[in-house]
Amino acid sequence: MPQQLCGAALNKPGKLDPEEWEIMKSHAAIGDSMLSAIGMQQSETLMNLAHEICRWHHERWDGRGYPDGLKGDEIPISAQVVAMADVYDALTSERCYKKSFDHATAIKMITNGECGAFNPLLIQCLLDVQDQLFENMHTDPSRFDYRQEAKRLSDEMLEQKELMPDNRAHGLLIFEQKKTEFFAEQCGGIQFEFDRWTNTVHLKDWNAPVDQREKSMYLTEWNDVSLLSEKDWLAMREKLKATTPERPEVKMIVQIPVNGEYRWQRLTAKSLWTTKYKNYAGVLGRFEDIQDEMVRRGEDALEKCSEDNIAHLLNDLSRVFEVVRLVNPKTNEILELDKGGKVMTTPMHCYEIWGRSEPCENCVSSRSLEGKEWVTKLEMRDRQMYFVLSKHINVNGHTCTLEIASHEDEAEVARCGSDNDAPARSSFMNFYRDTLTGTYTRLYLENFQFNLESADAVAIVDVDLFKQINDTYGHPVGDEALKTIANTIRSGIRGSDTLIRYGGDEFLLIFSKIGEEVFYERLKQLRRAVQETKLPDYPEVKLDVSLGGVYRVHPLSEAIRQADLCMYENKAKHANVNHAACR
Repeated sequence: MPQQLCGAALNKPGKLDPEEWEIMKSHAAIGDSMLSAIGMQQSETLMNLAHEICRWHHERWDGRGYPDGLKGDEIPISAQVVAMADVYDALTSERCYKKSFDHATAIKMITNGECGAFNPLLIQCLLDVQDQLFENMHTDPSRFDYRQEAKRLSDEMLEQKELMPDNRAHGLLIFEQKKTEFFAEQCGGIQFEFDRWTNTVHLKDWNAPVDQREKSMYLTEWNDVSLLSEKDWLAMREKLKATTPERPEVKMIVQIPVNGEYRWQRLTAKSLWTTKYKNYAGVLGRFEDIQDEMVRRGEDALEKCSEDNIAHLLNDLSRVFEVVRLVNPKTNEILELDKGGKVMTTPMHCYEIWGRSEPCENCVSSRSLEGKEWVTKLEMRDRQMYFVLSKHINVNGHTCTLEIASHEDEAEVARCGSDNDAPARSSFMNFYRDTLTGTYTRLYLENFQFNLESADAVAIVDVDLFKQINDTYGHPVGDEALKTIANTIRSGIRGSDTLIRYGGDEFLLIFSKIGEEVFYERLKQLRRAVQETKLPDYPEVKLDVSLGGVYRVHPLSEAIRQADLCMYENKAKHANVNHAACR
């Protein structure tokens, strides 16, 4: 009977009267009692978690929730998180008694306390992920389709006639044994473990600093780890599909980003299988660095290179790389071999492939003349990133540059654009990272300005009283202030936005696909966030910034110029009072 009354109150289109409201509030306790009646031991972690969420997901931080009036940290964190998710869902969904609110309004209502009090830490977490939350809410649901996984679990339960917890534990023990055996044979390098049950991957890079050695992430696509190129990822996926419990191993030679440069790796992977299902349930793998071995092979090939066999060398390289060519490093002309193997000059120039009308500022062909080592750079063409390698060679008296290039998946480039976690997740872009702040450098802007021209908005951020901080506390504290401010700004922008250290204490912000009102409001939020940030060892240091922003101004160079002027106007106008984002 109480459940029926709750249902009637839930579907009532108008406002609930006091009696109906009391009936409605009983649903948390009723749900808890239903869980208790299941009969499973309450000591089990899963049941404890379900109990906490079911009974206390309507408790509030200030103690004004129900059914038990818990306050603050008395409320289990699991129930606190679900309570906030429940409120967000209620606000953004249409109900019989209300219209739905848009994402921005829902976030504002929650953070302003219009829907009850929440843990301040959770409020900050919500603000940190609000853009990701909006993106996920507007993502094709098929990306999160777990029907196949659910079918696998149910099939195993039916075939083995036992509950999944026991089967899962058994499977985990088997997998742990296989993992120990695999990694015992595959020491060092970059190791990874993929679990299809949870759709997570765990990476362990033995070459990284101890505090950055391990990381785990939930995947919507297996290649979210941003290690393999699209071509290699697709090839590995097909090879894994072809594995069997009897033949589970995959071996490949690939290139991956390591500490700012691409290096050759020997990839060894092993699929893990359950006893009752027709698909692998996980993957163990390791990347073994074989760069030195591959370079030696290349050097041997180049030493033996002549007009008689260079055609064969170029042909072999073309099977691996998209771009393989000979270049005159002095004139930037592309060279070809005629049928007799003679070096011929063509009217084409090497920079034309990148959509340029003049030599690149960071021309690898010219730089390759300076030494015997391979020279590398990144280039963009048609919104795809290319990794370029160049090596000086001599072909029967002709000074040439052997240039090879392969492109990276556009989606991978977009993910690492200015993602908050990009330095850890996508090390190949560290070539363009500022070593102090972790932001992009001015070189990134210079090399990829063409691809940033379509940005909707641009802002300049200047640290206030930075010289005074250096003079009073010393440059190490000034460096810490810059790092703190950069991290604060980075945590307040989206993965599609770009943060560049433009000068000593100046940062450039480039926003794509952002509305005008949202942009100017975002600048205000960023400044407030900086003002609220403290240096742990120097709490007396007050951090602040001046901002200047312009919307839909092109070209990019003009937008930067106007934003810079706007920032200085703000700095002058508000020298002794609160600054405001320029508009």
